[in-house]
Amino acid sequence: KILVKVNSVMIPGVNDEHLKDVNREVKRRGAFLHNIMPLISEPEHGTFYGLNGQRGPTAEELKHLQDSCEGEMNMMRHCRQCRADAVGLLGEDRSAEFTNEKIEAIEIADVHYDLAAREEYRDKVENIRETERRIKEMIVSGLGQNKDLEKAPPILV
Repeated sequence: KILVKVNSVMIPGVNDEHLKDVNREVKRRGAFLHNIMPLISEPEHGTFYGLNGQRGPTAEELKHLQDSCEGEMNMMRHCRQCRADAVGLLGEDRSAEFTNEKIEAIEIADVHYDLAAREEYRDKVENIRETERRIKEMIVSGLGQNKDLEKAPPILV
């Protein structure tokens, strides 16, 4: 069994009424959770709706739609922009653990960053990539194909 969460974006005057039907269909098809998010319509984001003056829903409009859908199935309410953030688990609001104040209060001394270990890991990855490149080069040259690796067909190693 696979748990499915369906995301929908509420666009006032476009799909706000239709989302009630969508919610019923989402439940009928067995989804675990429905997340109805507000349209982010600020023009600076460069989206179609933002550039054409479409407003996003008010908090009251969003709540009203979520309330009218809630009896149908589990509604995700704690996250306004879940497409942009993934803190916590579905159905579990952990945002209070990650406030700006708490993040700003972290002492630099509390952060343990092992630069040597990071460099060692990056070197290992680079060595693996170089080995794979050499193997591919040998295979391609052995087949008498074009020696240009960028144009060579992918070879799984």
